[in-house]
Formats: sequence, structure tokens, C-alpha cells
Amino acid sequence: MNSVSKLENTVGGWLKPVPHLSKVSQKWLAENVWWIVLIGLILSVVGLIMSVVGLLAVLFPVATYFGVSLAPLFSFSLIAGVVITFVFLAATIVLTAMAIKPLRQLKRRGWDLIFITMVISGLYSILGFIVSLNIGSLLYGIIGLGIGAYFLFEIRSFFNGVTIVGENKSK
Repeated sequence: MNSVSKLENTVGGWLKPVPHLSKVSQKWLAENVWWIVLIGLILSVVGLIMSVVGLLAVLFPVATYFGVSLAPLFSFSLIAGVVITFVFLAATIVLTAMAIKPLRQLKRRGWDLIFITMVISGLYSILGFIVSLNIGSLLYGIIGLGIGAYFLFEIRSFFNGVTIVGENKSK
């Protein structure tokens, strides 16, 4: 976790000079980020299911029609890309699901889990670029990470043991 803390401080340093949201906006976002993350989680799970169903719906009828084995249809980069995507997506889905309850309670653990998810997404973008050499995908990943990091660091101060007014801190 020490290297994660160092990375967190480095990213936080990069974002210090950028314009910040108002305190009211930061507070609203901190108090409501849990359901925003929940919506993202649901969409990720649906996307994963649709990808698997879509892949199977296309490959098997085509292979059956032409009477071919599916093995030659897969290249190394396709197999590697699919495996990398599923491993990283599964990791982010699990970490995101684990973060929802602590985020709702404004606990630091929730913020940390979302930060780790953001780091994993960054690694996925880099690894995906190495496997596919798709610069557009890498740029999209970098832009998405930048926007996500901005909003995540805007609410970081609310996840240091502060509770929502009227909520019991011992929850």
C-alpha cells in the first residue's frame, strides 16, 4: 500500500494547480458518489454479459455454417486481448462492488478502492495498447483517467473519517 500512497500523492500533486469545484459541489459529489459508482458497476456487468453473448452469437453460427473449427479463427492477439479484457474487467467489477458500501459511509476504504480501480484501468489501457497497438484506445483511456482522477481527487478530503451530517460515525 505504500507504493499506492506514493502514487496517490503524485497524482494529487499533478491536480493541485487545476481549477477546483466549489465546496458545495465537492460535498454533493462525495455524498452521492456511491450511487454514481453503482450505476457504473451495473453498466459494466451488463457490458460484460453483452460482450460474451455477442461474441458467442457471432462466432458459433459462422463456424457451424462453414463447418470449421473455431480454433483457427483466433489469433494470439485476439486471445490475449480477450483474456486481458476479462481479467481487468473482472478485477474492476469486484473492486468497484467492494467500494460501494464504504463510499456510502464516506469511509476512506471506499475512496482507496476506487483509486486502485483507476490505477488498474490505467494499466489496462497501457497493456491493451501494447497488445493491439491501437493509439486511439490509449488516448481514450488517458483522457478518461484524467477526468476520473480530477473528480476523484476533488472529493478525497471528504473520505478522511468525515461523516454525513446526521449519520452515526460508528456504522
